[in-house]
Amino acid sequence: MENQAAEGEILTKKPEPKKQKKELTPKQIFYIVLDVILFPILIFATFFSLSLIITRATKGVPMVFDYAMVVISSGSMKDAGFDVGTKAFIKSQPIEEYQVGDYIAFYDYIDPNCPTPPTVANGVTPTDSPKQNRIVFHEVIEIVTDANGNLWYRTKGTNNPSADRNIIYQDYVIGEYVADGNFITSIFDFLTSTVGILVLIALPCTIILFRDCYELINLAFIYHDQKKYEKQQAKMENKMLEDAEKMQQEINPEQNQVQPKKKSSKKQNDKETS
Repeated sequence: MENQAAEGEILTKKPEPKKQKKELTPKQIFYIVLDVILFPILIFATFFSLSLIITRATKGVPMVFDYAMVVISSGSMKDAGFDVGTKAFIKSQPIEEYQVGDYIAFYDYIDPNCPTPPTVANGVTPTDSPKQNRIVFHEVIEIVTDANGNLWYRTKGTNNPSADRNIIYQDYVIGEYVADGNFITSIFDFLTSTVGILVLIALPCTIILFRDCYELINLAFIYHDQKKYEKQQAKMENKMLEDAEKMQQEINPEQNQVQPKKKSSKKQNDKETS
């Protein structure tokens, strides 16, 4: 009997209605797509800008992931295909990986106390702050090791008849030319151009600002309509109460008549005695 009753209860239970999934409106879909596109762009642009600022302050050259771009300012490398105004894409490498024949960018600087490898005493190193000096892009023609085991690079422009006067200490080397960086150079050109800045930063910020302003205005209208509705409801309620009071007065007029006040017994006694 108990099993039958249990089965009866199970049979009589109605299945719970399935929750219907809310369909996204075109407006919600548009906002989702906008967020998916714009926020990664803003994150990348922020990282890119911060990286350029930080590396400019610490290394003297704006870099991203150890990559940088230098502008050729003379015709000393014209034979190698680098005309004046050409942009060379370079990458910072471990110092031992630079070889004779590499094209490197470096600070054209010598320490007066240690101008050449033979002048370096054991334990003494040249200054490591050459950032205020000009950047040169030349070919490595010789590598020399000093008394501390550090490397120095003799360089030469491919169009120049002789080697550079200064021999470059290893800490003054910025990076090596990357031959397959033409596409990345084009990207750098675009990102650092006015159009690139507008596309990556100004346009996304403008769109997000416009969307947020639209939402704020929409919320302001909703708030205004809500307040207006509440006032109308309050007026309707007050009117309904007044109508109800009037109807009650019409139904029971005797209760609303003012009854005369009874004179006090003291006054009556005074009149009788007089």
